[in-house]
Amino acid sequence: MYNKDDWKELEQWNAQREEEQKRKFGEYPEGFQRNKKIDKVTKGMNITIKVIRGIFFAVIALALLVYIFYVVGQKANADPVGKIEDLYKVQAKVISKNVDKNGAGTYKLELKDNEDIKFTIIKQGTLLNDDFSDNCQKYYFSVWDSSKKELFTENETYNGELLNYETYIEINNEDELKEGVDAINDFVEFCGNQNFYQTWNIYLNVKGKRIYPYMQGGVSREETFNQALEKFYEITNINSREI
Repeated sequence: MYNKDDWKELEQWNAQREEEQKRKFGEYPEGFQRNKKIDKVTKGMNITIKVIRGIFFAVIALALLVYIFYVVGQKANADPVGKIEDLYKVQAKVISKNVDKNGAGTYKLELKDNEDIKFTIIKQGTLLNDDFSDNCQKYYFSVWDSSKKELFTENETYNGELLNYETYIEINNEDELKEGVDAINDFVEFCGNQNFYQTWNIYLNVKGKRIYPYMQGGVSREETFNQALEKFYEITNINSREI
């Protein structure tokens, strides 16, 4: 058993120990350990809040991006003329139009740099149909001054208000094929790369099947002819040694 003096010494020793611990740690070790646990929880909460905040801003940014694309798409749909200009790399102006409040209906246009080329756009919802390519081909074929035009057959029909236009040469043998390839590529050269479109219906007609012998990508006339001849053999089932 401790006597009174022993208890006093024990209390003094304990008080000195606590003061020494305060000097080292700033508080009691028990509090120090407890606060370390609190710090871990707090840090965990801070990380979680940062993650949530990051996800929130990412969702907002994505929603904003979707909205921007929607608005741009709506503007594009509301401007069929601009859409056609972008598609064919031309500039056009509206001559007349018959449309509803949403812009759906019929537009009559002409090229700004060539008023002789007129065409139609029909807008139905977000769907656009036009006959620019057909009218462009018709114009350049009409102004082409060549005796080789006599080789061609012109075919012009309408799908409602839209023109369907084609020119073709009937081919039955290799000599006619050579003549037809030369005629078509003379016309392509007359139009020039800036005016000729690969969508034009100008072709060689072999037993109801089409050959499109255009010079493109640096391919020479001779190579173009050889490619057309190979296609001719496939269609007619004629061996080249028999011709």
